[in-house]
Amino acid sequence: MVLVTPKSAKNIKILLGLLLMIILNSCNNTNKVESKQTVISIEETPPIPPQNQQILDYVAQHGYDIAPTYYTAVCTEFVVKVIEHFTPLTKLDKKRINIVTNQDIGKLREQQSPIIKGVQYALVAANKGTAINDLKEVRPGDFFQMWFNTDKTYNIGHCGIVKEINLITNQIIIYSSDPSTNGFGKMVLTIPNQCYFVRMN
Repeated sequence: MVLVTPKSAKNIKILLGLLLMIILNSCNNTNKVESKQTVISIEETPPIPPQNQQILDYVAQHGYDIAPTYYTAVCTEFVVKVIEHFTPLTKLDKKRINIVTNQDIGKLREQQSPIIKGVQYALVAANKGTAINDLKEVRPGDFFQMWFNTDKTYNIGHCGIVKEINLITNQIIIYSSDPSTNGFGKMVLTIPNQCYFVRMN
């Protein structure tokens, strides 16, 4: 039989207390769920290509000179004059931008004919531009040809230059020449299903 003196009993109590704390702490660490912080990386908007920025600057400065009224320069003629500031266009290029054809536009649209792609067709065929087929890749300063329908008529076409594009709201802000702006101006449009983009090389 071991006799425990008061002093040694006090030491044992301290040791037992420390041991209990170690055991409890070990259990807590075992059952502890580590909280992981989810970091959401926000992808930066890709920069505007240098030539696209030059196009935007030129249009912002000279747009009203190019198309003071709609009848002075309709949308296709506005686009032609902007492009010609940066690169020469042939008669065939201009014909394609203006979509000059005797064929039925409605049928050409159904067939997805290159003819109805206007400025995209013209620049790509002449090796002066690159088609942008993914909306996520569209940048301000790109050119476009779009088609949409109304209650009154089936084939409504328009072309111009992208100023801004928002895929969340499915809207595009454009520079163009239009009757609603009586020539050069900015327009906010819903992106239609048939919209063809091109970037100048």
